[in-house]
Amino acid sequence: MEPLALVKQAQSLRRAAIDGAEERWEERIHLLTRAVSLARASEDPEALAQSLMSLGQLERDRNDLASAYERYREASAICRGATSPLLLAHALRHMAEMRREAGALDEARPLYNESLALYLDNGRPLLDVANTYRGIALLHEATGDAAGARQAWAEAERGYEAWRGAPG
Repeated sequence: MEPLALVKQAQSLRRAAIDGAEERWEERIHLLTRAVSLARASEDPEALAQSLMSLGQLERDRNDLASAYERYREASAICRGATSPLLLAHALRHMAEMRREAGALDEARPLYNESLALYLDNGRPLLDVANTYRGIALLHEATGDAAGARQAWAEAERGYEAWRGAPG
């Protein structure tokens, strides 16, 4: 089976749990661990990065933040060498969120900045840009920068409004 097919199965289980189905953590862990192994063996860097980020999200959902951060860190290193800048931006944004949530604000700032620059330079996915500005706003709030927070919140809101009004 292809790694990304396993990732999709795990994501389907997550969505089912959100909709009220029983949470099937062990099955999701098995699927994503297998996806990572298959992606490593196939030498497909994009599949490996996506599999690692999916496993990292599961670990984050389970409050295993150290493991989650390491998955995203490995994925970002892979993305720097081989794949889509948007995939790298996604990994960096999640790393920034985890660092901000852990109170490591000085570590979060450059991750958010790089993520935002990559999003803006490579197609501007509206929701991702808005989510990045939201994180930056929260970072500014945490550091007591009210003006920076207001500006970032305004950008986030513009992004969310554009996303809501976008076709499709």
